Amino acid sequence: MENYIKRYKIKLKTLSPVFIGSGKEINKKEYVYYRNSQEVYIPDMNRLFHDILKRNLDNEYQQYLMSENMPLLNWLKSVGYNNYEIKKFCNIHMDCSDALEKLNRQVAIQQFVKDAYGLPYIPGSSLKGAIRTCLLAEDIMKNPGKYGRGRRNVTPIFLGSKVKQTESLCFNNLNCKEEREDALNDEMKGVIVSDSKPLKYKDLTLCQKVDIGLNGGKNVPNILRESLRAGVTAEFDLSIDTKIVSLTKADIEQAVQNFYNMYKKVYVDKFIKIAAEKNTIYLGGGCGYGTKTVIYNLLGEKRGTEVIARFMSKKFSEHHYNKDVEAGVSPRMLKCTNYCGNIVEMGKCRIEISEES
Repeated sequence: MENYIKRYKIKLKTLSPVFIGSGKEINKKEYVYYRNSQEVYIPDMNRLFHDILKRNLDNEYQQYLMSENMPLLNWLKSVGYNNYEIKKFCNIHMDCSDALEKLNRQVAIQQFVKDAYGLPYIPGSSLKGAIRTCLLAEDIMKNPGKYGRGRRNVTPIFLGSKVKQTESLCFNNLNCKEEREDALNDEMKGVIVSDSKPLKYKDLTLCQKVDIGLNGGKNVPNILRESLRAGVTAEFDLSIDTKIVSLTKADIEQAVQNFYNMYKKVYVDKFIKIAAEKNTIYLGGGCGYGTKTVIYNLLGEKRGTEVIARFMSKKFSEHHYNKDVEAGVSPRMLKCTNYCGNIVEMGKCRIEISEES
């Protein structure tokens, strides 16, 4: 019997910190920050609260939650806890030498996505979405005539619908439903990417959002994220149903490389000069609008910049995106973080695809 399901293994190595948010936060009264050792300890709040009750400190704790602005460590020490007692309630601790020392106050920590056992992992949907963007960009570059209609009358108001129309032209080829835009017609349903194997909590670090301007200036908002460290390898299973979609390992690899080359040329090189890398894909949150869009492929660098600048101006009028057109790049900030003493882009990974043995 013909084997029409092609199976592959994907190894994704983080080249810089990667953040995939769960939508949850650890507020500043739910973690302990040791400034000298540059570590954050996260207590089991149920166990800690049980001990607070045993010490008859529930009234003081309620008052602290309602009114006090001091860090949790300071409050715990003020009511008699020592470091040993505090740490015994903490199952998790992370290095924060690149993050909290730069903050003028403690802030909430945006949490990385975790499985039912509390272990971090990368959802297959996140990786598949990044691959989908690369494949769409590749098809636009190979078949420009196919997308002529999508290039016309692109305005900030209709930007989302134009991108959706472009996706439909690329992927909705199955004729399962009369309406082409129906998701049942999407040939990418023949591409299945598993969630990664569980990672370890020690693979996480704390990273602070750092925006780099065209002149090298930094904007450092008070945003902290649990992020995968650089050098972590995540493993996935990839299945391609060749009865649904004509797609090969080589197609994916070429699309990923070409999208990276384009993004580096029209965007990253305006901020920092770095050597080109192979098999590089951007993943997760905080790595910038340009890593998620095919507007540059669809409209070209100049017109793409103009449309994105107008779109951003409508969405965030206080940020003066009208200046982006003059600067020749939009947005005028490269999304980075501080890691091991260096400013690096967020979300950079190396992808390797191999046939299942």
